[in-house]
Amino acid sequence: MMQVLVVDNENPILDINKADLENNPGFSIDAVKSAHDALERMKSSRYDVVIFNYQIPETDGPDFLKTVRNGGFEMPLIIFTGKSQEDLVRDSLNERADLYPGKAGDLKARLAMLRGLIRHVVKMKMIEKELPEVSRQFRNVTEFLPDATFVIDSGGRIIVSNSEMEKMTGIPGQQMLGKDHSLYSEAIYGEKRPMLVDLIDSINDCAVFGYKNIQSDKGTISGEVHLPLIYGGKGGHFWGKASLLCGTDGNITGAIESIRDVTELREYERCLYEALEEKNIIIREVHHRVRNNLQIILALVQLQQSCSCDENLKSELEKLNNRIFTMAAAYEMLLENKDANYCRINVKNLVNTLIPALSIPHPAPYRLSFDLNIFDEYFDLDTSVSVGLILNELLSCMLMHSTRTAKDVTIRISMERDGEGMVKLTASSGDLELSGDFEISCSNELGARFLSLIVEKNLKGDSGMTRGPGITVIIRFAYSRSDSAASKAIQGSVSG
Repeated sequence: MMQVLVVDNENPILDINKADLENNPGFSIDAVKSAHDALERMKSSRYDVVIFNYQIPETDGPDFLKTVRNGGFEMPLIIFTGKSQEDLVRDSLNERADLYPGKAGDLKARLAMLRGLIRHVVKMKMIEKELPEVSRQFRNVTEFLPDATFVIDSGGRIIVSNSEMEKMTGIPGQQMLGKDHSLYSEAIYGEKRPMLVDLIDSINDCAVFGYKNIQSDKGTISGEVHLPLIYGGKGGHFWGKASLLCGTDGNITGAIESIRDVTELREYERCLYEALEEKNIIIREVHHRVRNNLQIILALVQLQQSCSCDENLKSELEKLNNRIFTMAAAYEMLLENKDANYCRINVKNLVNTLIPALSIPHPAPYRLSFDLNIFDEYFDLDTSVSVGLILNELLSCMLMHSTRTAKDVTIRISMERDGEGMVKLTASSGDLELSGDFEISCSNELGARFLSLIVEKNLKGDSGMTRGPGITVIIRFAYSRSDSAASKAIQGSVSG
């Protein structure tokens, strides 16, 4: 409720206005007869607004107005008058008071006007009181920011500048207040040129002035610029962000810009990139030598196989040949995959390349065909080699221990994620049937034991097999999507 003091010297029109206020909720009215009583009442009570007549006992309106202000009272003052003297208007403005023309116009309109005027002047007084505190808090916020920050009004003049801005430019913030912000562009860039606050609505011009990595959205813009002449010609990188400031009515009142010197950060990134490149060269060389050694071993096994007359030995050497070939193929694909920093392999490409190339030994003259459905994800080297070896051993077991003699055999291989996020590897064929006493997980056969060892030890997974009709083997193991995307993330952050 608004507390209103009326200095009433029995003016009939003022009495009408007082009575109207008393009959309206939201107003609490006190009335006194003289200037002296008004001053005494103001000392003992708090009022939101004081209304008094131009003709007031013991003094007049302008003198009373000055006495109130000299007494340290800051509440809004409304002078009730039918006069329009220039001196009165000037004095009221000087002492921050408002005039109320009490005699002109329709009575109801005048009463409503007074109520509206009271609400307006009280609201403006509250804003006036809060403005210094809001301004102080705003300055404190900008001072707290780690980046050099300045604020301009709608005319481009500096109204706030923090200490980081002073450190960056060497210009004291107090010295810049009220001055054009272009002085900062000279201090930072070495020349007068548009800053980001000047380009918020002109994003197409950003590239013209050397800004890169530009992002813009709803009155906000950010970007980075390289300045080759600063720091004694060494050059430096600056990142900035600017945003428009708007009032409650939506009109633009100014803008704010923050600037960060990222020269040291970019230097760290450059050193990191060079270190990664050096690491990649070393890794590539290691992978290259491992692949070459595997190919040499593969050639030796094939030579031994061609010189042997023992069919059982040839069959075992063929199995060994496939295992070595699987590992060599993984290293070959690793060397081709530069985008993954030579540490990730696309499992879809690996399986699609590997399976048709395996020379799997089998007693019957099967004509094999494959139906491959592999998801498009990246695995690390160990997981990729394990998957390749598992597929090799699976195919060998399914063909070597099948009791069917069909010549045309289709083997379906799929790899996907199940409902629990696990990798699910499935190998199946409706054209093959395993003997009743053969279980992959329990067999003493070397290939089956090797397969179980890889699943359990390398992949920390499990396997299961179902029979009839045909054969289905399912292997499940955990592999994080974040692991499969790690190389892309690393590559993207370095190249970006």
